[in-house]
Amino acid sequence: MQGLLPLLGAMLGALFAFAGVWLTQRRTDHRSMQERREQRLLPAYLRYHTSLREWVRVIESHARASAMTADLDEQMRAAFEQAKLAGYEMDLMAPPEIARAAEKVLDRLLELSELLGYPLRLSALEPRAEPYSREEVRRSLITISDARLALMVLMQQDLGLRSKNDSDIGTRDDHRMLR
Repeated sequence: MQGLLPLLGAMLGALFAFAGVWLTQRRTDHRSMQERREQRLLPAYLRYHTSLREWVRVIESHARASAMTADLDEQMRAAFEQAKLAGYEMDLMAPPEIARAAEKVLDRLLELSELLGYPLRLSALEPRAEPYSREEVRRSLITISDARLALMVLMQQDLGLRSKNDSDIGTRDDHRMLR
């Protein structure tokens, strides 16, 4: 019996050491996986938001010009294509709830652009009979901005930059868009 106690103690010590190493390795692997995921998603999220901002800039240019021009038409198509490509990246890489929210923002911008007279798809919506006023464009962009900011919160939560319980996007005055 006396010879078993040291052996049991050594086995128990080895078991604790193994468990400690195993837990440490799991934490390290999890952190490493999270870092790789962030390295992959953060640039995709930034590209998506940048493309949306460019599209909004073109819509704002349209509102200031009060009419469609060849230059604005070209800019609108380029902004749409850029956002569409970034949207495909969201579909492929982002979690489903983020991909759905990203698609909703893209759809709203697409609908507004087509109603302003820019046929961006084969099955484009008919433009409105009477042109949008600056204020109507602004109100539409505010709704889109709210959806974009809610999407940004989801992305921040996904990257661990914000708590899952923190969904406050602040007030519109806290953000640069549409001031």
